[in-house]
Formats: sequence, C-alpha cells, structure tokens
Amino acid sequence: MCDWKIAETLAMGARANENKMTLLVDTNEFNDRVGLVWDYYELEWLGFKPFDYIGNFDPEELQQLVEFCRLNPEYHIVSGFRGGRKINKLVPDARCFWLANGDRDPTLLLNFLLDPNLPLVMEDVITAAAAVFRDIKNRGE
Repeated sequence: MCDWKIAETLAMGARANENKMTLLVDTNEFNDRVGLVWDYYELEWLGFKPFDYIGNFDPEELQQLVEFCRLNPEYHIVSGFRGGRKINKLVPDARCFWLANGDRDPTLLLNFLLDPNLPLVMEDVITAAAAVFRDIKNRGE
C-alpha cells in the first residue's frame, strides 16, 4: 500500500469515532460523574440567583454561565434537552443548562428514558402515589 493510502486510511479511522457517545441511563450516576451542581444554596454561594430548586439555567442565563466557567476553569456546562437527555458539554441551542465540576468528558450522554428498569421504577412511583391517595380517602373510615 502506498504511503498516502496508509495516511488516508489512518485519517479515516480517526474520523470514524468522532460522534461516539458514552450513554448512561442512570440519572444519579450521570450527575455524580459529571459533578452536577444543582443545590440551590451551593449555587447561591457561587454567586448565582437560582430560579428554582433543581439548579438548571435557562438559555437567557447562558452567557452568565459561560463567563463564570471562563473565570472558574474547574467548572463546565452540561446541556439539557427534551426527552430526558443531558450532554456533558455546552450545546448553545439546548433547552436548559447546568453547572458541573466533575468529569469533563464531552461524550457522556444521559437518557434516563432508555433505562430498562424505568417501567419498574414508574410502577413503584405510581403504586406509592396511589397508596397515599388511598390512605387519605380511607382516613375517615
């Protein structure tokens, strides 16, 4: 094989995995690994005025996050999308954003809707909720 063919083949191999993602389906595992900063009081201590108690930022607040990460390189941005997806990198057209201070691997992707145990978890949640309503209903008896 000619030298240019070897170089072309190697270059093609390097491009083959450009879009490879590491899919996680467990929200806690993803959040722990990327070091998601979602605690209201921690965000307040860092100088943010959180809108809610789950620590996400709206697209209008993205510039503030970018500036914060520029001044504090130990932090990075996680992007959130519809359908339960989070990507461990800045994607400007995402639906919402989080601050993180853990693993910066941009190939980490969370999609909890693909968790094979999700139907069991949902059944447990629905059963527990139904039990609360049943207990309320039966209090008078």
